[in-house]
Amino acid sequence: MSAFTKLGSGLWSWEPFRRIERSHDDLIGRCTKLFWIALYTAPESKHVPGLISASITTMAESARIPVDDARIYLDRLLEDDLVEVDIERRVMRLTMLPDCGESPANGKAIRGWWNRFGNITPCPVRDAHVELLHWIMTEW
Repeated sequence: MSAFTKLGSGLWSWEPFRRIERSHDDLIGRCTKLFWIALYTAPESKHVPGLISASITTMAESARIPVDDARIYLDRLLEDDLVEVDIERRVMRLTMLPDCGESPANGKAIRGWWNRFGNITPCPVRDAHVELLHWIMTEW
């Protein structure tokens, strides 16, 4: 598991990320972008790229923001289809990534993803993430 995230400069022109902020004075959108970056780079999302097994409280703590704010930002991400969440099972996934920067270093890393994936509570949100992992490996 990597202690850093490869965050490409293409993020700033990636349309799904750009549309989060609706206008130049959309403070919720601007903060939501930062929340998305926090989710993407958080230690909780490093076990399996883009898949987080945590409560909204844990996500807020990881991003160092109040829980009520995290809920507002999560709503915006849900509205823009950038995340899927199973609140009851505490599973969240980023539905798309700006690039395949989180590609595995080798086959051992892929096996590690699979083992950690199996430790996440089974649910449709977790299972839907297989498609994104396949995309990362295909682009890699």
